[in-house]
Amino acid sequence: MPSIAGIASGIDTNSIIKQLLEAASSPIKSMQKKISDHEYRRSQLQLLNSLLMTYQSELEATDEIGEFPEYTATSGDEDALTVDVSGDANPGTFSISVDQKAQSSQEQSGNFASKTDTLKDGTLTVTVGSTVTDVTIDAATGTNTPQDLADYITNSVPGATAYVLDTGAAVDPYKVIVTGSDTGTDNAVSLSVTQTGSTGEDLAFTTSRTAQDAQVTIDGNVVTRGTNSFDDAVPGVSMNLLATTTSSFDVTINRNTAAMTQKVSDLVSTHNKLVAFFKKHTGPDADPVMAGDQTLRTIQRHLQTTIAAGYSTDNIAGLNSIGIGSNQQGELEFTSSDMSTALAENWDDVLEMLTGTTGLFGVLATQIDADIDPDSGLIQPRIDSIDDNILDINERIEDAERRLTMYEEVLKSQFLAMETAMAKYSSTQSYLEMQAAQQAKKK
Repeated sequence: MPSIAGIASGIDTNSIIKQLLEAASSPIKSMQKKISDHEYRRSQLQLLNSLLMTYQSELEATDEIGEFPEYTATSGDEDALTVDVSGDANPGTFSISVDQKAQSSQEQSGNFASKTDTLKDGTLTVTVGSTVTDVTIDAATGTNTPQDLADYITNSVPGATAYVLDTGAAVDPYKVIVTGSDTGTDNAVSLSVTQTGSTGEDLAFTTSRTAQDAQVTIDGNVVTRGTNSFDDAVPGVSMNLLATTTSSFDVTINRNTAAMTQKVSDLVSTHNKLVAFFKKHTGPDADPVMAGDQTLRTIQRHLQTTIAAGYSTDNIAGLNSIGIGSNQQGELEFTSSDMSTALAENWDDVLEMLTGTTGLFGVLATQIDADIDPDSGLIQPRIDSIDDNILDINERIEDAERRLTMYEEVLKSQFLAMETAMAKYSSTQSYLEMQAAQQAKKK
């Protein structure tokens, strides 16, 4: 629509229209502010969810009686045996000797002049443990050369691998070597050949290595396994055999209280990050958008209630006795020396207070899991509600903007009509004034 901007009236009609539109757009600005506040709430709830997920992850790594304890293990002969421990171990020392290592069985063929020599047709029967596989040797199957037969065994026979060895001999340097994929007598490999062809090279295998189990002697007791990794002989102790020994040596398991106190210290730090988050949004200096937010206050109360619940045993009276306390700001405080002393004097009681479904770590993990559950928890449903509100407000803004555009067109039309009328009246006035002046001259 053309604008004449006060040509007739001398009034700055564009400025008046702008001011009227500015006043009329106030509800839109208010709704945009609401969206901005909602988006901020959403971002802070997402941050809270992230902090809680981190806390939950750390708690779930320590809340079981087999996860929180830490141990150190020392092998008296690391060239023969390495050792690792888990939370299921028991401190102590045991004597061990490595009597024999586990090994896989191996078969090797006679010698061939070339990898591509033609073998007589027939059948190679491969037995791995109790599994029997018959391999047809012929051109149609693509197994009638040493190289092709070795490839076929590797790719198609469970529990066995094969390759062609070049011995470097001046005459007939090639052999097919077949090895069991796994160690131990249960995985022993045996081969038998039945040749029916009349032309080609003969194929026969001999045993070059016999499968055997690993054997160790632990405190005078012989223990065997099919592999060189023993992870179930001594509770919580994993041993890897590297070499045999001619005498016994000690393996010592000790409690690692320093590592355990560090776990608690890390959990306290993570907890206090949440406390700082709540303080920022619910304390006396909280930002106005989040102040009084019910979701934040409810989760904060859940954590406070969980920490304040009674955790004690017959020998330990509460968390303070193991070095876990809180200050007036709600932050957790941790004294590692108190924890170390409690572990040394009342190991089982400390584990009972902190782990399992009734221990502090377990109860905290369960509560957080309930609060952050995407379906039944407190945070995600609230975020979904905020998203719905933002969508609704955006639709209302779009409606208001359409009405504002229509209002602007009405104002422009009205002011244009006013300017047109005033221009017409001004023209009539000039005409009448001219007529009056002419009449005055005639007199």
